Amino acid sequence: MSYLYGPKIIKDKILTNISAAIREIHRLAVDDDNQTSRIITNDDWQVHCLLEHLDFALLYG
Repeated sequence: MSYLYGPKIIKDKILTNISAAIREIHRLAVDDDNQTSRIITNDDWQVHCLLEHLDFALLYG
């Protein structure tokens, strides 16, 4: 395995992807204009993205 794809770098990439997905869900959930909450459902693509990253982390991380 090359140094560019070592275990530490892969885990850092997984954590970066999870945190980016969480930030995107937070951005979706809270409207910046008046700080009102929005209900997030599993129909939103941001939730699917987070679940894919969590699935990858649990399987390979």
